[in-house]
Amino acid sequence: MNQNIVVVGAGKWGINHVRTLYEMGALYGVCDKDQDALTELGPHIKRFRSVEEVGLDTKVKGVVVATPARVHATQGCSLMEAGKHVLIEKPMALGLQGLSQLETAAKDNGTVFMGGHLLLFHAHVKFVVKEAQSGNMGDVLWAYSNRLNFGTVRTVEDALWSLATHDISILLLLAKAMPIHVNCSYRTRDVCSAYLKFESFDSQIQVNWIHPYKEHRFVVIGTRKTFCMEHGRLYCYKHKVQKRQFGFLDIEKGEKEEVQIPVLPPLTAQDKEFVDRVNGDSKSTYGNKIGMDTVRVLVELDNSSNRDGREINL
Repeated sequence: MNQNIVVVGAGKWGINHVRTLYEMGALYGVCDKDQDALTELGPHIKRFRSVEEVGLDTKVKGVVVATPARVHATQGCSLMEAGKHVLIEKPMALGLQGLSQLETAAKDNGTVFMGGHLLLFHAHVKFVVKEAQSGNMGDVLWAYSNRLNFGTVRTVEDALWSLATHDISILLLLAKAMPIHVNCSYRTRDVCSAYLKFESFDSQIQVNWIHPYKEHRFVVIGTRKTFCMEHGRLYCYKHKVQKRQFGFLDIEKGEKEEVQIPVLPPLTAQDKEFVDRVNGDSKSTYGNKIGMDTVRVLVELDNSSNRDGREINL
């Protein structure tokens, strides 16, 4: 495999990209201001001190940007203007202006431009989306996500921009469309409740990083089956829901079973997709539009929150 990928930002999450790409045989170098963080890398892995230095190296073809979100758009544009393909960690921008600049830079320079939404590459997510879109679940009625933990508190993004990005991207993949309208009914820096109404189903997202215990659960409810993804496991509930007149439902409880499917680490799957695209081995644009639309949804949830939870049409 070609060693032509650089990771910019070897922090808490970026170091996972470093390990993954190294194991893949695609890592050429790492850029981080803290050179002490790079001491464990082998002597053949190049060290960079700045994004500008990365942009000038002709051996670099692709760059993973895993720096703080406030500089994603600026660094992504700079690298694409230098002819580098980029994968930018979520959220790829903190507003529509930065998103527009990234889109323009990708178009003007003919570069690959991916968002780092690794859950789109998770085997469980892909399985549930396939079941829903094939009709095996019947009609999808409702989806909800709880992403709760006593965890890392961000200093730039709040809980909505840091945590809900995961769930918004999955909902966009599931619906294959933007929401009709959204509203953010409750929001502080640390806690958020968001609602997204799609043409075919409704959804709710709860995120919280000051919750006393960890709960990562994503549920998709259909008229024939319900799926629940939680803590690395996937369960199918063979419940049946019959729609009746005047909005009432007949429900029949079914069996629960764990779905056993091979699970490739989603970061490995995502980074391999990026490497393949950089090297011309894949023409997929999987996740591109969803990454951009996720930012657009976040902006409208911001607007709703700033208007006391008013419903915003998209």
